[in-house]
Amino acid sequence: MAINRSKINKAASALKVISHPTRLEILMHLEAKKTLTVSQLCTRLDVEQSLVSHHLAAMRRRGVLKSTRDGINISYEILDPIVLIL
Repeated sequence: MAINRSKINKAASALKVISHPTRLEILMHLEAKKTLTVSQLCTRLDVEQSLVSHHLAAMRRRGVLKSTRDGINISYEILDPIVLIL
């Protein structure tokens, strides 16, 4: 059986980026509601918008989340359900 290094690297990158308690909590909220805005996540997590945005951007860059803009609101959803194995 051939080992797919690209797949291994992608999985390792996703695991690294979600290995923070706040990021795991964000994923749990997104799993339950499918799509949430930054402000909705701030309310649910009871943390500041800048911190939530920082975590969301990191997960989006690594391909864990995708974002959609609707006017001034940005909504996030899980891009790859593999991260929900938790």
